[in-house]
Amino acid sequence: MEFFTTKYINELIKDEYISFLHKYYTDILTNPNKYISIVEKKISSYLWWWYVKLLNSWTTALQFGLLALWVKAWDEVILPANTYSATAIAITNIWAVPVFVDINLDNFTIDYTDIENKITSKTKAIIPVHLYWYNCNMKEIIDISKKHDLKIIEDASHAFGWEYFWEKLWTLWDIWAFSCHHSKNFWTFWNGGILYTKDKTLFDKIDNYIFPDKQSIEVLKSWRTPANIWVTEALVLLFKLKYIDKIIYSNIELYKSYLDRYSETDFIFPKLDLKNHRLHIRNFTVLSKNRDFYINNKIGKKYYEINLNKHKAFEGHNTILKNTTYFFENNLSLNFYFWIK
Repeated sequence: MEFFTTKYINELIKDEYISFLHKYYTDILTNPNKYISIVEKKISSYLWWWYVKLLNSWTTALQFGLLALWVKAWDEVILPANTYSATAIAITNIWAVPVFVDINLDNFTIDYTDIENKITSKTKAIIPVHLYWYNCNMKEIIDISKKHDLKIIEDASHAFGWEYFWEKLWTLWDIWAFSCHHSKNFWTFWNGGILYTKDKTLFDKIDNYIFPDKQSIEVLKSWRTPANIWVTEALVLLFKLKYIDKIIYSNIELYKSYLDRYSETDFIFPKLDLKNHRLHIRNFTVLSKNRDFYINNKIGKKYYEINLNKHKAFEGHNTILKNTTYFFENNLSLNFYFWIK
């Protein structure tokens, strides 16, 4: 089969995209919000008809989500230490405090048994991060959030099109934030973000945050306005959406082929339930037990840590996280598309 790589899918939509721009060029320039709205409605229909807002980046989507949920300066937000730094930066950009939680060693996502250890009177929200093709233990996390009256924003950067037992977005809670960075499954030329919620009140608040006119000081201080996506970026998504299911199934086949090819190596592949899941695995990551070898001989300066508990930008927030420390001292996450030759 033809794998739906970035290059292949870009070539697939190129002619249709350029023809559309040529046909509606004047109207697109004059009424960009009209076309952005069309794309939002198409994405909403794919995600089962809740409210969609396209923004200039995933970080913006997460920040505006936090603000819409009334997270303010010095409030605490719980997140796993094993995630990209932007998850924590979105919190600090609104002057709130990231609180790092350990991961579990079954799927390397947030350890729900450690969440309650970190809850204080200042805790306002939890950000579970779906990662390495795994979804977080959302049932247990939702139970905790109800018990302590906390909000949930799911970092679904790696999960557009994800289905769990054939339901898209298995547990849509308060807000989901998707990344449209070019390394993701559903990508623009360079960047973009999708905010998705079933709450019309939250959606209206976020819609009002996009431009800086008459904004509250909290929004202005978040450094994210104006936050509108470029119409040319949004239209890329319009044409890629029709191929999204093929992209996902293509990547599942790619996973299967790599699973066979590298079965005798030091790579660790996740054990996926492909019968009941349709997983977003565009960012094709495996774990390597031979961490130091790849850092010293293959990757070198291109390697970077995503253990936020040890990140210099978040000094002062550090805590003892045994599983996270073990994970980063013994494994290295490698991306097939970029690293493995």
